[in-house]
Amino acid sequence: MFEDVLVPVDGSEDGWRALQQAVWVTGENATLHGLYVVDVRLVEGPLAYTIAYGGVIPYTEPVEMDVSLEMADLLEKQGKKVLEEFARRCKESGRKCTTELRRGIISKEICEAAESRDLIVMGKRGEGAPWASFLLGSTYEAVVRAAKVPVLGVAGEARKIRKMLAAYDGSPRARDAIKYAAWFMESGDRELVVLVIGKPQRGEALLEEARQALKGVQGVRFVRRTGHAAETILSVAESEEVDLLLIGGYSRRRFISFLFGSTVEQVVRKAEMPVLVCR
Repeated sequence: MFEDVLVPVDGSEDGWRALQQAVWVTGENATLHGLYVVDVRLVEGPLAYTIAYGGVIPYTEPVEMDVSLEMADLLEKQGKKVLEEFARRCKESGRKCTTELRRGIISKEICEAAESRDLIVMGKRGEGAPWASFLLGSTYEAVVRAAKVPVLGVAGEARKIRKMLAAYDGSPRARDAIKYAAWFMESGDRELVVLVIGKPQRGEALLEEARQALKGVQGVRFVRRTGHAAETILSVAESEEVDLLLIGGYSRRRFISFLFGSTVEQVVRKAEMPVLVCR
């Protein structure tokens, strides 16, 4: 299922953990695509924000332009070294790979590069984590909101997938999560916990839907809980000590979710295990 996978890297440990996670969730024939994006905001400063947000282009002194070109050259050299290391690690892991260096707004370039891929695997923090804006969110969160393909975010160490939790609420994206979970269950000796949150009548109906979707799959356990959705998902994931959490992506009310928070956003921010946001 995941044969063509994008792995954004920036030279940070989070990026290399994401690469290791990509190796562990793909088959031997998968191709891993390493992407390094030179952040245009670092290179061009105020000019980048003007382009990105449609403001008035400020006057740029010639000396500032020289500094920008020098910065761009340094960052591109760094990017090439990172991608060389990516290729070396892929070879060491027995995975085919390609590499690409781009310049632009990082989250936008990642989403564009992923349009023809099966999956994005990336670290949740990356090199710029200490300066991430709480209001705007991280690059990872921006990618989760905008990407058209599933996104697997890695927090902390990469994990071999032995036990999974799939949150199911009956939505089309949650059905995608069940589908991906079933695919993972085809490989190796794994366990799957399917979690439904809801009162008895609705909850039991959802459990029956999930049972039908996973009919014939061995090693599955079904659990119903009540309570706040994000808090319950995270609590069960921690108590079950899962290696991977699968959850459906944003609904059509994505803008409202961005403003006021959503189950997806709360889970991807707080989860301490890898999270696969399915779509």
